Amino acid sequence: MPSPPPEAWIADPASKTTLGAVFEGASAPWRGFRYLAANPPLWRYAALPIILNFFITAVSLFTLISLAVLFVRYIHPMMTTDVEGVWRWLAWGGEILIAIVMLLVCGGLTILMWKLMEGVLCGYFYGILVEKVERSLGIAEDEITSISFLYNLVDTIINLTLLISVNVVFFMLNFFPIIGGLAALVLSTGFTWFILGVDFLNYPLALRGVRRLDQFRYGRRHLGHNVGIGGAIFFFEFLPIIGAILVTSTAVGAVLLHRKIENAQPSK
Repeated sequence: MPSPPPEAWIADPASKTTLGAVFEGASAPWRGFRYLAANPPLWRYAALPIILNFFITAVSLFTLISLAVLFVRYIHPMMTTDVEGVWRWLAWGGEILIAIVMLLVCGGLTILMWKLMEGVLCGYFYGILVEKVERSLGIAEDEITSISFLYNLVDTIINLTLLISVNVVFFMLNFFPIIGGLAALVLSTGFTWFILGVDFLNYPLALRGVRRLDQFRYGRRHLGHNVGIGGAIFFFEFLPIIGAILVTSTAVGAVLLHRKIENAQPSK
């Protein structure tokens, strides 16, 4: 069954279940892409952030692969020892623990670098694209507060500070045996998805003059939608070529998702 057009999707009330909200949030990039496809003049505002995202994705993938090679080449051989009995199991357990730690570190560093470049290079252009989309859907002139480059820069710094500080706390869980590494991985991933979701839902909210603290409250209040869109971004940032397009279309999808959550019919 084909998915409804963006306007019909917006008009349909948002899901009240957590799982349904997560799926709606995760579908926002696709909804945004469909809206761009149906409104070709908007591509001129999406073109530059897409090109910039090609570059950002390439650098992020290079960093992730380099860190993985570093682990395989230098750390893995150190953990391979000729021991027997219980010591062999302890050695394997130690290597698994270190692999989880390295996964958190490598993934965290890649996300931070991607977020920094994406926020500085693309944030301002996302703001322009979002404003054009809102105007095409219909929005009162007195509702609009254009998003400046400085606003995006400050927003990026705040989100990066939160990502670093909270993930450092989660990283410390790795020192607890058995369950610590798994707990750190789950909590770190969940929080990263939350921040990425807030980062994109912030565009339609900031355009309406909503304060940063209230943007985080909005993300917490609509946690399922927020985590859904953040999780989609988390995976798209590692996809060559198509990821650059879908990350940009997520900014458009965030506008549609916000309207769906508010159940606002687009003006004609």
